[in-house]
Amino acid sequence: MKVLIVTQGKIASGAEKITSLLYGENKNKTVVLTGSKPQEKYFKKEDFKVKYMEGLVSLERKNFRLSKLIAVIKSLPYMRKYIKEYAPSYIHVNNIPSLLYVVISTYMLKKHIILHVHDYYSEDRLVRIIAKLLRRQVTKVICVSNDVANDLVKLNYNKNKIKVIHNGIELNQLPRKVDQDKIVIGFIGALAEWKGLHILFKSAINLREYKKLEYWIIGPFVEDGYEDKVREIIGDYPELKINFLGSRTDIHNLLSSIDLLVHCSIKRDPFPTVVLEGMHAGCTVVASDNSGAKEIIIDMRNGILHKAGSVESLTNKLKEVIKNDRIRASIGKESREFAREQLSFISFRESFFKIVQESLEKK
Repeated sequence: MKVLIVTQGKIASGAEKITSLLYGENKNKTVVLTGSKPQEKYFKKEDFKVKYMEGLVSLERKNFRLSKLIAVIKSLPYMRKYIKEYAPSYIHVNNIPSLLYVVISTYMLKKHIILHVHDYYSEDRLVRIIAKLLRRQVTKVICVSNDVANDLVKLNYNKNKIKVIHNGIELNQLPRKVDQDKIVIGFIGALAEWKGLHILFKSAINLREYKKLEYWIIGPFVEDGYEDKVREIIGDYPELKINFLGSRTDIHNLLSSIDLLVHCSIKRDPFPTVVLEGMHAGCTVVASDNSGAKEIIIDMRNGILHKAGSVESLTNKLKEVIKNDRIRASIGKESREFAREQLSFISFRESFFKIVQESLEKK
């Protein structure tokens, strides 16, 4: 069957990575439609056919200018025409801007819409209003975590339309590279304040007595002023071994050398892809307790949970496994086994498309 993926956003994030994996085996019958240059670039790099639609924008306040709104209005008839000509069996959308544009451009066309929810829609007022208004327009809603599903129920989404499927990924499990002379603490992701890198750096200052620690910060800064803020935090501590590695294409190789992978988002994080990657790689993952990660991590067994936003909690949890090589190795091993058994890409993909197929047949 032919599929149209409609996606929108400032960057290509974990949601786009998961989407590209899902449809990777069906690229010849899949088209990605977007008005986002970063996402156009990402999906083209992944060898998808991409239709760039000029004028589509994200739902940020800065885009609510007359010129932007006119551009959006002008683009929707072209989007409708393309959808009619392409005639997809269903349309896959990842977020509310995409859903809004799809619903408007397919009015009276009776198209199936699968909404794959990777975020909390209740947190932004505008997104919340649009999400509630469009809740009856989707064929099926697939959520990445129970926490996300509960958020939608609060917005009056029909529970019977919602299915929770934890993401799974495909990761070649490389042999662990153990260096007895150092402990590598990794942080991976787009570097914005809500991701909590400053929390890790404050914790690093508290842990500076442990000379074996080395920090790898992987990802680009995407928020104005944030790089200056975090560098100022560590400016008086030159003894800290902190390496800013920037954007990398060899993440899986780097993961094999990371002992402790830290996720410390201060805002709710639906189901962090980086946590999945770390578990599959056999890292000891240390994750915020306000994320979907708490649905798969059993504290001190197959991962570690710390109180979100608390430097003290993160410091204490890290200290516990820094001092004990045996516990750290045990958690990493259990993490990898759990990911292989419970969070495999094959199982995820089969479950996802089974739900899609059943939904199309029922409608």
